[in-house]
Amino acid sequence: MKEAVEVTCDVRVPMPDGVLLAGNLYRPASAAGQLPAILTYIPYLKDGFGGLGGMDPYQRHFASRGYAVLQLDFRGVGSSEGVNPHPFDPRERDDLHQAVEWTAAQPWCDGSVGIWGVSYGGITAIAAATTRPPHLRAIIPVHATDDNWGAMFVHRGSRLMLLADPHWGPGMTANNLLPPLRADGTPDWIERWFERLDHNDPWHLAWHGEPPSPDYVERQRADPGLIDVPMFAICGWHDAYPEDTLRVFDRARGPKRLLFGPWKHAFPDQASAEPVDFVREMDRWWDRWLRGDRNGVEDEPPVTIYVQGAGRWRSEMEWPIQRRREERLFAAPRGRLSQQAPAPGRPADRYDYDARGGLVSAAYDSVLEPIAYPQDQTSDDPGALSYDSEPLAEPVEVTGQPSVRLFFSTEAAPEEITLVAKLLDVAPDGRSYLVCFDSLSGALARPAGGGVLEAEIPLRPTSYEFGAGHRMRLRISGANFPAIWPTPRRYSLLVHTGAPHATELTFPAVPPQAPALPPPDLAPLPGPAAPAPAVLDRGAAYSVSRDLVTGVSSFRGRRWVSLQVMPHTRYSNRQEFTLDVDADHPDRASTSTRALASLERPTGAVEVRVDAATTLRALTIRAEVDLDGRRFWERDWRKRW
Repeated sequence: MKEAVEVTCDVRVPMPDGVLLAGNLYRPASAAGQLPAILTYIPYLKDGFGGLGGMDPYQRHFASRGYAVLQLDFRGVGSSEGVNPHPFDPRERDDLHQAVEWTAAQPWCDGSVGIWGVSYGGITAIAAATTRPPHLRAIIPVHATDDNWGAMFVHRGSRLMLLADPHWGPGMTANNLLPPLRADGTPDWIERWFERLDHNDPWHLAWHGEPPSPDYVERQRADPGLIDVPMFAICGWHDAYPEDTLRVFDRARGPKRLLFGPWKHAFPDQASAEPVDFVREMDRWWDRWLRGDRNGVEDEPPVTIYVQGAGRWRSEMEWPIQRRREERLFAAPRGRLSQQAPAPGRPADRYDYDARGGLVSAAYDSVLEPIAYPQDQTSDDPGALSYDSEPLAEPVEVTGQPSVRLFFSTEAAPEEITLVAKLLDVAPDGRSYLVCFDSLSGALARPAGGGVLEAEIPLRPTSYEFGAGHRMRLRISGANFPAIWPTPRRYSLLVHTGAPHATELTFPAVPPQAPALPPPDLAPLPGPAAPAPAVLDRGAAYSVSRDLVTGVSSFRGRRWVSLQVMPHTRYSNRQEFTLDVDADHPDRASTSTRALASLERPTGAVEVRVDAATTLRALTIRAEVDLDGRRFWERDWRKRW
């Protein structure tokens, strides 16, 4: 029987500059002493979709087990004071450092503090741990990174599209312009709101054109080599951050554990694929490092992975797996992947750029959780170059990070093109399924002699077993719409397959363990966990279309959530967005979004509307705020580059 939990809303946490952060404090109802504490610091509204609509059941669970749990709003967001003009500022990690030390000094805390969070909450956990707060004892980052610029905005020189521009940016602008969600009774809430309206610039201005400061990109990174507290990192193979999570895990210096499942950007117990009770694993981590329980968690294999294709969980003693063998396959004439080293003089294969390529792989985007996968990728074949291996005589497990060494030549300026490589599994019936992929700006290629350029394209890390009779497919193209922005003009590539310019796929093949470790003691769930009780409605819908007159292909999305904040206060957030691409005029690619965030409450109904449009060269944003149905505030922003 779990213990009842009491929640104290809008606990004020002072910062050195006088700004007061606001947090909701969860504690056992019978608590009569000092407890270890767990913090979460996010910009997603502790009383909105990120708190009551997402993390509230987890925070209550930890509190019911004897922890004091504090979920904080970012400064300038929700019920916290101050302003927040752009994301991933080092001030965020400094604020959380101060919050850790303030928490440790409270009469209800025993001085041991942990940090956890999903996505941005995990990012702040990693970042704050690098500042080494004296009372921080452990962290659990879930789906997180130490370098969000490289993972979400500009990845290996290629500009990312779907996650940041039409979805996350406009949605955060709308939420960041809301007043405090709770009627906290303080007379200065209107002043706090005015300050926010005047100074909270749209976050997506930060990753277009000139950054907020010359050193912004470097300063937003965290150095995981500075993490010396115990860390339990959790991520999904289909999330945006598998490479980042593995980098953080590799460099962190304290005791560490890694859990990787076949998930997108979702709570692992709410994932559509292979949901597990990850909270039980978190409980054991907190109990060991915050309470000092000798539960043996540090004596168990530190790495737990899900092998896709085979459908099994496995424990490992290290990452990367030491018994792996680096295998190599070469692109060969007639669309073959060959084990034989290529001979000189082979003709190059021609690829003509099609900006629509990639639409069928949209299901693999980390934020599109409702779209099931795997999905057949065969319809993308005509818009790319494909190279297939012979049918495999026996299963081959690829666990680690594959890489493609691409030799090419082109009439286009290298900085104007993007190189996309994908590894696929081709079943005996001919259907193909995406295993992993990545992209690279042509500007990062280097001369290889004779007018040929060479590019190394690391693919996303994965764990996947190709079955006997299946083929491995390497697909090369210049487009992955809507994941990345199209390049501005049509062009051709010549992909070289003959020595000394031999395009190749390298991958880590992992043989079975000998002797095999016991399987991990994970608790599978029969289906995704129920949403948070405060959620009244939540959903998403996505579609792909092609205009037969104009030739424009479009990806459209709708997302919505509404929840009960208080007995007489309801919060809602809705987004509708469209991404367009024209194969004949790729320079006309664009995104358009309408994001609405609203509060219905007796003290006044508030609606924030944000209309945003992005092209290859410009960003325009208009925000309007209505109070009780009348225009209260409005502003426009424009940026060109």
